[in-house]
Amino acid sequence: MKCLNGAIGVGLILLALLHLGVPARPHALIGMYCFGALLAFITLARRVAHWPARILAVCATGCMLFFFAGFFQMAPSLGDEWYAVHLSSLGQLIAAFAMLPVLSGYSCLMKADCAEARKSRGFFSVPERLRFQNANKSMPRADESVAAGRKG
Repeated sequence: MKCLNGAIGVGLILLALLHLGVPARPHALIGMYCFGALLAFITLARRVAHWPARILAVCATGCMLFFFAGFFQMAPSLGDEWYAVHLSSLGQLIAAFAMLPVLSGYSCLMKADCAEARKSRGFFSVPERLRFQNANKSMPRADESVAAGRKG
């Protein structure tokens, strides 16, 4: 996930650099690409506290919605082969979908209790405070429980 978010950050910076060559120079769009890249790079930090992660997740959502809104605002005027001609609309669509893993990274940061717990748990594991109390007891195998049901 960290490699993906790093690649997204680099990709968003490349999109911002590509838009510097556009004669109209959409400064707001270039700024949002840089802001999205910054949000992607912040997910690579080892320690992000709970409340800053919440605020950054809201910012990532806003950034993603900005890109989607910009694309759908231009969509009615796009032709048949829009993806070959309109760099800004293609860039906004790519950036909008690229913000989804960034938002997922902040969601994972908010689920972890602390940095040590994030390291010790797997990606899809249950936090310690939500586990069952008798998780260490051995459970009977399925064939043993079926055999016990037949005897009784």
